[in-house]
Amino acid sequence: MSEKRESAVTGSRIFIGSVVALFGFGLLVTLVVASGTGQTPIDRTAAGDFDAETTKLRWKNLDEVSSAQSAALDQDALDKAMSAVIQESASAKATKTELVVPGSPTFLKQAAAAAPPAPTDAAPTDAAPPAVAPTDAVKPAEKTDKPQAPGSDAKPKKGRKKKTEAEKEEKKKARAAKKKAKEGDSSQ
Repeated sequence: MSEKRESAVTGSRIFIGSVVALFGFGLLVTLVVASGTGQTPIDRTAAGDFDAETTKLRWKNLDEVSSAQSAALDQDALDKAMSAVIQESASAKATKTELVVPGSPTFLKQAAAAAPPAPTDAAPTDAAPPAVAPTDAVKPAEKTDKPQAPGSDAKPKKGRKKKTEAEKEEKKKARAAKKKAKEGDSSQ
């Protein structure tokens, strides 16, 4: 039981030590940043970094810019425009949008409705298609995993070829013969 208590005390000491180290690091960074110049232009004026003529020129420029900005902006016109926007947005009702999320049921319905109808024969014939008699010269096409486009000269996939029933029977007979040969050798 004392082992558990020691490990708990050690774990809590590590946690507290980590928090104290993090706090100390933050305090150190704060002190280093604050000890830099850290003066604003106003502080520099008060400290005497600029002569009296430069300071007057700076204040004059600030007054000119402030007055030009306030003259360019008519507060009454701005208040009227803002109240009109607020009234317009308050009176506007939600409207139905034409946007549809791809894959949603609505999208699927619209896609099905917009799909062209299946082509139909213009003049159906009563005659049956000509029957083709099978011949030995025609080999059945090899089956592949992927369908091929009609008229393509693509070769079938290489790999394991499907065995015919005759080949399977030959293989069974060969295995049986080997098995008999083994049994004959072991019995002698």
